[in-house]
Formats: sequence, structure tokens, C-alpha cells
Amino acid sequence: MTGRIMRRGAHLLVLAAAIILGACGPSGAQNWFASANGNTVDAYSALIPGFAVTDMFGTTLGTVEAGNTIFVDGLPEFTTHYVEFHTAQLVDIYTVNLYATGDAGSNYPDYRDFLTFNLYAGQTPGSLTQYIGYSPGHPEVPETLPLQHTFGIGAGSPITAQYFRAEFLQYQAGGPGNGLGGPRILELEGYGTISAQQPVPEPGALAFAGVLTFGGLTLALRGRRTR
Repeated sequence: MTGRIMRRGAHLLVLAAAIILGACGPSGAQNWFASANGNTVDAYSALIPGFAVTDMFGTTLGTVEAGNTIFVDGLPEFTTHYVEFHTAQLVDIYTVNLYATGDAGSNYPDYRDFLTFNLYAGQTPGSLTQYIGYSPGHPEVPETLPLQHTFGIGAGSPITAQYFRAEFLQYQAGGPGNGLGGPRILELEGYGTISAQQPVPEPGALAFAGVLTFGGLTLALRGRRTR
């Protein structure tokens, strides 16, 4: 990833998880992290072959566990697995829902857990701020039910952004060398509304736009004279 990631310091939200269904933000909110709503993945770390990164955003393109995303195995503890993406437009995100599960129902239910979930966001891709940092207990789930980690941002202070980076730090279940360290992510949702704010173009972009506008007017005038 290029650009700069900043930490909000004392304003960093480190929120508890809860099994809460239907946490979708204010009235009229949509899941802007969904691929169906125009969310686009820009970059991501390696996955196990057969899995699709967009499956954590609602697609079912994977040929293995369609609808789920599993990052690559065989990496050290604390490895940062990530996905970078942007929404179709600038949005106000009020609620983030993360569905994840280890190998529930097996003899090693904490395999494929994640150690920490971090979410960064910003209005431009070059400067992101951390809004969420969360570490669950282990194992993540009781038997076969996926855990929904619900992060309520707060009605008065949504995340206003278009560019995002989600990180899943590896939890080395069962000690080094177990081979099943890649986190399993079922779904990552971001409920909110279209932001009333409009991104402010950089001065250079404004100047360039002015040149184009002037050039367009000039061509239009010339066109009239040749008639």
C-alpha cells in the first residue's frame, strides 16, 4: 500500500464485540461495503487458492467455501493480512459488522481465528486514519455459529470516507507450525448513507479543470466562427 496511515491516538475506537443481529445504522442506511453497491477492491494480501476476496463483500465467486474468504496459510504469527477497497462515493458509515469464524466444531476451534481487526478509512487513498482496533477472545465462536462483531460508530460521529483498509492480524492457534493460520472472514459490512460532504479537489486539480474549461470554450467559439 502506498500513502500514509495515521492513528487517531486517544480517539481510536477500541470497541467490544457483541452478537447482535440487524445492526444496520440509521434509517435508510445501506451496506456500502457490498460489491453489489459498487464497492471495489483495490489490493489484498494472498489468499488460499480457490477463495475470492470479494466473497467477504457479498459475492459467491470462490470455488471453495463460496461466500467466505480465507487468507493464505503458512505465515508467522502476527502477520498482517489485509484488503484495501473503496466505495462508489463518499459515505457516512455508522455501523461496521464483521462476521468471522474459526474451525468451529473441530478439535481445534480456534484455528483460522484472527488476532486483531483494524479498520482504516479516509477521503483519499493516500492518507488513512485508524477508526477500529479490536481483538476477540478465542475461540471466536461457540461450535458452529459465526460471531458477528458489531462496531457502532455513533450517530454523532460517523466514519466519513471513501477509501478503506481492513487488516486481520494472524492468530497462531495451537502454536507455530500448525499450518492453519490464515483467518477466515465470512462478511465485512459497512452500513451508512451517502455523505452530504463533497471531497475538496486539490488546487492543482482545480487549475487543470480551469484549463480544460477554458479550452472547451475556446473550441466552441472557433466552431461557431467556421460555420
